[in-house]
Amino acid sequence: MDDASGRSELLLKIFLAKDIPVENIIEKLQQIKEESEKELIQYVGVENELKSHKHEIDKKNLILWITTLSYGRHGAEANIKWCEETLKILEETKDL
Repeated sequence: MDDASGRSELLLKIFLAKDIPVENIIEKLQQIKEESEKELIQYVGVENELKSHKHEIDKKNLILWITTLSYGRHGAEANIKWCEETLKILEETKDL
């Protein structure tokens, strides 16, 4: 199994975004937040669907599939929370 690298092109771009207008960064973060919200809905929907058919699915597969969905769900939730926090900070410092 591979470890998650923790590398993020987005974070690198933000880190080096001194000359980019804050409005552009805000717009990009709003897009990412919306995408993450859609992903979260999908993860929850698939997980609920699997759970509703749990008696028809091999138990080990069900556990593996649900844990995989959980990873994605937690990632989407973390992205949403981070975007909300970052958007708030950027909105407060728009004039910089």
